[in-house]
Amino acid sequence: MYAVAAKGDDGSAALLISNISENSDRKLKLDTGEYTVDKVMTVNEKCEWIETVLPDKIESGSMLYITFKK
Repeated sequence: MYAVAAKGDDGSAALLISNISENSDRKLKLDTGEYTVDKVMTVNEKCEWIETVLPDKIESGSMLYITFKK
C-alpha cells in the first residue's frame, strides 16, 4: 500500500491510496478528524477515473482518490 495526502489553502484535503498487492485486499478505516468525505474516485478497467462510494476495503491492484472538506 502507498498513500499520499495534501491539504489546500482553502481547508480542503485529498488522499490518494494505491494497493499494489497482486492478490490481497486491504481493509480501509479512515479517521477523518474534523473533515468529511467529499468525493471518492477509483480507476475502472478502461483506466478512467469514476466516482464511487467509500468502500470498507481496497481491492488488490486498485487506487482510491478521496477529497475531503471541513
